[in-house]
Amino acid sequence: MKSEQPPLWFANIIISGVQTLYGLNVANRPAADQVIPLAEVWIETLWSKNIGWEQDLDSDRLHKAFRAIFGEVSEWITPAQYMQHLPPRPKQQALPPPKYPAEKARENIAKIQAMLRDKIKTMPH
Repeated sequence: MKSEQPPLWFANIIISGVQTLYGLNVANRPAADQVIPLAEVWIETLWSKNIGWEQDLDSDRLHKAFRAIFGEVSEWITPAQYMQHLPPRPKQQALPPPKYPAEKARENIAKIQAMLRDKIKTMPH
């Protein structure tokens, strides 16, 4: 379950990105005294998305989204616009199939079948 408070790694990425965006002096940027409250809104808004944010899977892509925006933005953006630049998570390698001896599997199936037969015999008809 995701905690209500975003972790420091998440907040730091968003704060750094919002500060850099502010430093680009783009059109419609907020007043200087609004940057901190606005960064807090960004953190809360992005953290509340239906995403199970994980540092190992998401920190790099959060940075990449900001870098993509910095290269093309000319006006202040919203968190929704930021999310459009968020790349997908990297594909995780699938686990190999379990190695279970076929003979052991057959033994287990035979045991289960015997247990079911015994249970059926004791059931009232």
